[in-house]
Amino acid sequence: MATTTGNEDTEQLVRLFRLDTPVGENVKEPPTAEAVESFYRLALAHQDLAPHFADVDVEHLKAALLRHWDALFASVEPDALAETFVASTRVGHVHVDAGVDTTTYLAGYAALLEDLVVGLSRRRMKDHQREAALRTILRHSFADIAASLHAHHGESSARDAADRLRALSDSLEREITTTLSEAQH
Repeated sequence: MATTTGNEDTEQLVRLFRLDTPVGENVKEPPTAEAVESFYRLALAHQDLAPHFADVDVEHLKAALLRHWDALFASVEPDALAETFVASTRVGHVHVDAGVDTTTYLAGYAALLEDLVVGLSRRRMKDHQREAALRTILRHSFADIAASLHAHHGESSARDAADRLRALSDSLEREITTTLSEAQH
């Protein structure tokens, strides 16, 4: 996949992450605001993350992230996804320009995604609806990560990024299993 995330790149992301599955009603309003607030509380208090926000308008960042995630989870239409993945790549470049390394970026994304999953798991819905919503959030989030990581890594280090994504995916899968198990009891 090229770093531009053009039409061919979007088609590849759609195929690889199965993004052509209709977005369920339960994902059209994911608990993004709560996840974003929680992330920035964590980031601004964290010794490794706080310095990245020293001279930044955090409210602007929150609003931009909410717009991005609303677009990410709103549709499976190719044109909308293509625009979102171009934005994902821009976000990656912003992080690189700010000196945020891949591990820190993934740690931040994991914190956001964890809060999204936990927030969604707490909603009252049938198990099959919850499962469909969680699957959608995970697929779209990992496609977003993949598009963004192109700014962090050239094609030569794509294997390293894939390994990190697999490790993050395994970790999230364990968290989801635990959360769902706790929610059912």
